[in-house]
Amino acid sequence: MGGPVISVDSVRKTHRLGRVRALDGASLEICSGEVLGLIGPNGSGKSTLLGCVVGLLLPDAGRVTVDGAAPDNLDVRARLGWLPERPSFHAGMSARQQLEFHHALLGRSDAGRAASVEAALDRVRLEADARQRRPTRFSQGMKQRLGLAMALLGEPDLIVLDEPTTGLDPGGVVMVRAIVSEARARGATILLSSHQLDEVARSCDRVALLRGGCIEAEESAGDASRLERYFDQTTP
Repeated sequence: MGGPVISVDSVRKTHRLGRVRALDGASLEICSGEVLGLIGPNGSGKSTLLGCVVGLLLPDAGRVTVDGAAPDNLDVRARLGWLPERPSFHAGMSARQQLEFHHALLGRSDAGRAASVEAALDRVRLEADARQRRPTRFSQGMKQRLGLAMALLGEPDLIVLDEPTTGLDPGGVVMVRAIVSEARARGATILLSSHQLDEVARSCDRVALLRGGCIEAEESAGDASRLERYFDQTTP
C-alpha cells in the first residue's frame, strides 16, 4: 500500500444556508491501493463527505485533495469512478447510451467506446434487453447496476461508492463484493460508504467511523460483530 492519495483536512460543511452542519472538522487520509469503509449513523455526514471528495460539494473550511490536486481538477475526474447513493440518468437516453455519453465525457477514445461500454454492462450483469431501454422505468436494483457500470467505465484507479448495494438482490451484493476485490487487485484506491457492516468487514482494509460530522475513530475492518458492537456504542 502506498502513501496518501485522498486527503481530507479539517473539512467543515453546512447546508440550508448554514443552518445544518454536516461536517465539523472531518479529517481522513486514504492510501494508494487501500479500500476504506466509511460508516456512521444516519445524518452523520457520510454523503456530504463523499460529495466533497468527488468535487461536487465545496467545503466551507478545510481542504480536500486527490494526489495533491483539487477534486474538481479535470485530470482527477478522468481517473474517478463515482456511484452516488441515488444514481440519476438522462431521461431521453437508453442504458447503453448513458454509458456511451459518459465515456465521451471522460475523454476516452471513440475507437474503444463500444467495447468498453459492453464490458461494463456485462460486469454488472445488466440484461441484454434492458440495455436498449431507458432507465426511467428500471427497478432500483437495475438502476444501481447501471450506476455501477458507469462508475467502472475505463477501469478508474480512484473509485468512490455511496451505499453500492442499495436495492440489489443477494446475487447483486456478491457481484459488488467481487467488483471491489477485482479493483483492489489491480491497485485501485476505493472509498466505500455503507450501512451493511458485514460487507464493510468483508471488502475493506480499514474503516472510519463518522459521527456528528467528525471522524471519531479509524481501525482495521476486522469482523462484522466487532464493528456492530462499536457502532452500538456510538449510536444514541
